[in-house]
Amino acid sequence: MKHVRYKPALRECGDFMVNQVELMRTTTNGFLSLEKDLVTFLNLEERASFHLEPEFPWLVHAREKIERIYEENIVEPEALLAKYKKFEFVLNVDKKALINNLFKREGDTARGENKASYEEIREQIERFNQAEYEILNVSNDVIDYPLFQVHAKDLKQKLASDAASIRDKLLERVDKWCTDSVNTIESVYEEMRVRISQTPEDENQLVELRDFTTKTQE
Repeated sequence: MKHVRYKPALRECGDFMVNQVELMRTTTNGFLSLEKDLVTFLNLEERASFHLEPEFPWLVHAREKIERIYEENIVEPEALLAKYKKFEFVLNVDKKALINNLFKREGDTARGENKASYEEIREQIERFNQAEYEILNVSNDVIDYPLFQVHAKDLKQKLASDAASIRDKLLERVDKWCTDSVNTIESVYEEMRVRISQTPEDENQLVELRDFTTKTQE
């Protein structure tokens, strides 16, 4: 099952921002006091000039502030993602199965009843045609938000291209079905013309001709 998602995910971006506070803490703790080098005879241990614990109030406040900013600024990007997720179904269509379901159903092949109704086929074609149009109009290729920038061009092209491909495959299959139907009708008509132009020579041939005429009328 294929899904539409951000890469990196919004949560990954949020974690990256929060983790910068920890990076600042460890960097600060990496600045060592000069006492050990200045007073060597005391054999002092190395220690940070200004040691910070994770629970240092300023750091806690910074992490909380960043988290609030993150939560406030993911609303619009998440809403945009939801719009694109509406078209996830396009990525998961089995073209062969769809065509088989519409054009190879159980039924009377000679009478063309082994396919879906014209309305159902039309609805499927229109569904993917409309999907292509809507996908291309969901958003701009690049969307700037206060905290995030979303590049949607590749996703739009992929979704729209897949939708158009499915639509075109259905149209090709409709065209093939129409061609096959015309050829079948032409073949039956020619057979009818030949058969009915022959004069029955006996009762058996007369019965055969009658049965043939009845069958072709059906």
